[in-house]
Amino acid sequence: MANILCAWEFGGGLGHLLQLIPVAENLAEAGHNILLAVPEPALALKLIKRAYVERGAIKLVQGPTWAAISGINIQDVPMQSMADVLGIFDFANGTKLKAIVDVWDNIIHSSRADLIVADSAPTLRLAAGNKVPFVVIGNGYTIPPPHRRFPPIRPWESEITPSSRAKEDAILKAIHILQTQRSAVILPFVADLFHGDQSFICTCPEFDPYAAYRLAPPLRPHNSPMITKRLAIKDRQKERLFIYLPSQHPSLPEIFKALGRLKSEATAYIANADYDKLRSFAPSSVHILDCPARFEDVLGSCRILIHHAGLSTAYAAMQAGAPQILLPQNLEHFITARKVTEIAGGIGKNVSHDPLTANNLISYIEYFTNPASWPKIEAAANQIVPESPHKTLDAIIQNILCLLRV
Repeated sequence: MANILCAWEFGGGLGHLLQLIPVAENLAEAGHNILLAVPEPALALKLIKRAYVERGAIKLVQGPTWAAISGINIQDVPMQSMADVLGIFDFANGTKLKAIVDVWDNIIHSSRADLIVADSAPTLRLAAGNKVPFVVIGNGYTIPPPHRRFPPIRPWESEITPSSRAKEDAILKAIHILQTQRSAVILPFVADLFHGDQSFICTCPEFDPYAAYRLAPPLRPHNSPMITKRLAIKDRQKERLFIYLPSQHPSLPEIFKALGRLKSEATAYIANADYDKLRSFAPSSVHILDCPARFEDVLGSCRILIHHAGLSTAYAAMQAGAPQILLPQNLEHFITARKVTEIAGGIGKNVSHDPLTANNLISYIEYFTNPASWPKIEAAANQIVPESPHKTLDAIIQNILCLLRV
C-alpha cells in the first residue's frame, strides 16, 4: 500500500479533475491511499464516487492557487508561448515562486507521498525534484515538448517574438535561483517542469497545438466519454439545447436573454454557480442542473451544444455529431474552437474580444436549423472510431503500479 499524491495546479473547468479523478479512484481501488490536492476541492468532491471518500481511501485538501498579476487585463497580453501564460501569473517572481513551492513541500511531507500524479502542476514538479517518482498526465496544451524552448502555442505560427523569449528566460532564471537554493538538479528548460518520470499526453492529434513537435502519437483522452448512440441532426430538432459554461463566463446573460426570446427548451450546467441565484434570472424554459451531466446521456441527442470550448467537451461533441457554438475566452479554448470550426462545422466566437449578444446567438441557433450546415458535422463524427477511454486509463494505471514496484 502506497501513499499517492494526486494534484492539479493551473487551469480551470472540469477537464483537469476529470483527468485526475479516474486515476485516483483506480489507484484507491488497488488499495493505495490517495491525497487529492486541487484548487477546487468542493467541485472535486461532487465528482468523486462517494464510497472512496467515506472510507477515507481518497482525501481532499486545498492545493495552491496562482492569481493573475493584479490589474492586468489578460486579454491585452499577447500569447505566443507557454511563457506568456506563466507570465500572467508572475511565475518569474522568485518570492511568489518560493512561497508556492513551500506550500507544495508541506503537502508532499504531510502526505508522505511515495509517488505523485500531477496534471498541469509545474510548481509541484519543482518542489518534488527527484525526491519522489513523478507522473504527469494532461492534454496537449498542458504538456509542451520537453528538452527545448517553448514552441508557439498557436499551431499555425512558427516564430516566437523576442518578448516571449525574454519572459521564458526570466522564468528560467527564477527557477534556477530557487533550485540552487534548494541544492536541486538544475533544469535546462522551463518546459521540463511540465514533464515527469513518465508523461501521458491524452488528447486527439487534431487538437494538439504541439502535434508538429511530438516524437510519438498521443493517447486517446480518458476524460472524454465514448459516445456510441447519436441521433441524426434532422431527428434532434425538438430536443433541448445543452449549455455547459463556467459561472464567470461573460456571455451567460445574453444567452439567457436569447433563449428567453426564443422560448427554447434548454438544459444548463454552470460550474461553481450560485444555483438558486442562477435559477432566479434564467428563463423558465432553461432547466438548471446543480451537478454535471453525463455527456454520454445528453450529447448524442442535444440539438445544439453551447460551451466554452474545453477540449474534452469539444471532442465528445464531435463524436456525438452535436452542432457546437463555442465561446472561448482564453487561448487554449480559442485554439480548440478554431479547430472545431475547421473540421466539424462549429461556430466559434472569441468573446474576450467580441462579446456575444442575444442577436448573435439567435442567428447561430437559426444557422443550425438549416440542413446545409449538417453534413460537415456528421462527416466529422463518422470519422471518429469509438474507442473506450479505459484503454488509456488502464495503460496509465499499469505504468504507475510498475513505478511503485521499482
